[in-house]
Amino acid sequence: MTRVRRAGIQVLLWAAPLGVGLALLVLFSQARWFRAGPDVPTAGDERAWNAMWTAFALAGLGCAVGSVAALAWLARAWRRGIRPTGLEWFRSGLNLLLALGACWMWFRS
Repeated sequence: MTRVRRAGIQVLLWAAPLGVGLALLVLFSQARWFRAGPDVPTAGDERAWNAMWTAFALAGLGCAVGSVAALAWLARAWRRGIRPTGLEWFRSGLNLLLALGACWMWFRS
């Protein structure tokens, strides 16, 4: 297996934490546009809305890809008789937990 392919698989398997991390990075880097006061338009700053929607898309895409990749990897490991390590169980659980949290936030509103 080539290094590029192995790195790509790892990115897919860690997609939910990476997506949430990138979403937080976007929000923190655009924090100056999240402001309140008399000089701010009623609907808020358009750049803040763009940052929020970008962060939402990054987190949602990461959670969707990561949970599907984790479940596919676990199914493949089960079919081949491979026993997952503690880190692999942690990664899969983290992907699924973040995906469930995203679904809860989406359907709660």
